[in-house]
Amino acid sequence: LGLPPPRWKTPRPPNLPPQSFCASFALYQNFIHRDHGVFRNPKVMPEASRKVGSFLASHGITDKNNIWHVEALNIHFIPRDFQFRIDAFDDRTCFVGSCLDRPSRPQWENRSNGRPIVLISHVGGDRNVRYFEELTDALAGSEFHVILSPSVDAIAAYMSTRLPQNVEINRHASHLEILPHATLAITQGGMGNTLEPIYHGIPVVVVPMNYPTNHQIAYRVDELGVITALEAHTGR
Repeated sequence: LGLPPPRWKTPRPPNLPPQSFCASFALYQNFIHRDHGVFRNPKVMPEASRKVGSFLASHGITDKNNIWHVEALNIHFIPRDFQFRIDAFDDRTCFVGSCLDRPSRPQWENRSNGRPIVLISHVGGDRNVRYFEELTDALAGSEFHVILSPSVDAIAAYMSTRLPQNVEINRHASHLEILPHATLAITQGGMGNTLEPIYHGIPVVVVPMNYPTNHQIAYRVDELGVITALEAHTGR
């Protein structure tokens, strides 16, 4: 992976078994992905596993099956009921739900003037401007107060130059601060951006666009009948 070997080593406390932490689904029968209910492994996974194994070996970790490996304790930050094939997992796997009590500094100011609020977010690091443009065009001049919450500063700067009067950009406020006041949430299918509105009892529309994980999350919530998932158009 091109990473240099560590310059220091932290000794492991004695008799402490390894633990893993994950913010997404637990892997079922060594399948890395679930595509519309069909379990599969992308062709790139064996090569990715080899590279991860080589990197870990350079740090003195020689365990095999590094991508599908199950530790003595595996903690997943999703609700138990959200996991598919839950009966396949034993007490080594623990589902603790989302971290909804994480601390944050209050930064959001409600500028809706009583209009229903729609919060639109996307996947961290994604640079898809079209997603925000099309939703902004659709909701411009509507009865809703629209809050765009991009994770990339470049998108925020671009969108700020052409916003309709009923649309604003959120640059810093936590969604957990906004959601209790929202009427609807629209997201690309990030795990946090999907589960947090559900927790607050807010209708959610998921529009997965780029990453297989987001399509997997959209399929799961649609499968459960919790929210609405829409396939994004491939063209304008």
